[in-house]
Amino acid sequence: MAFRRTEIAKSIELPTFIDVIFLLLIFFLLTYSPVPPQKGQSTLQLTLPIAKGLEKVQLSERLQTMMVEVFPLKAKDLTQGYRVNVLLPFEDYSVVEVRPRVITISKAREYAQRYGRMAILPANYAAIPDKDFLELDAIKMLDRELERYVEYRFKTPKPTNRIEIRADATIKFRLIGHILEKCSSFGDLVPMVVFRTMYGGEQ
Repeated sequence: MAFRRTEIAKSIELPTFIDVIFLLLIFFLLTYSPVPPQKGQSTLQLTLPIAKGLEKVQLSERLQTMMVEVFPLKAKDLTQGYRVNVLLPFEDYSVVEVRPRVITISKAREYAQRYGRMAILPANYAAIPDKDFLELDAIKMLDRELERYVEYRFKTPKPTNRIEIRADATIKFRLIGHILEKCSSFGDLVPMVVFRTMYGGEQ
């Protein structure tokens, strides 16, 4: 019995062929250069973006929560008063960040000055009566920023919710006590207050 051999004529699929043509066309358009490249120079010049978020920052300089920073205006003359800075781990409440950035303490100081989160505390603040103490510009600014930050960031009680205080040995307990009392008024929303120390000549 003889078998018949059946052959099917194969044809090129037109859609696939068109895709190959377009890919080749794009390749030649990108690599074509009317001027011959110099030695060691690529024919394809691309402007690539620079990754700015890969800056190396020491962990001690990275700001992760709100920090109250207090230091003398002049280290050797405490009669000049104290500067109170409220440093935030973001630029400002009104600025919407597309992606989170690493905020350093030095950068947070710039933002504090720009957005009015710094004030001067008089040198005799420890001896001022309670009523007048609460009316000081630095204390009112501090209370306002604490309330705003807790409302914005600490929605629910968490062990990681904390406020930091950064000061040197010249700070009086009057100010520390006020900050602790203010934080305790928020209940379980602020379960932790962390103290940091400054070293000489840091301002």
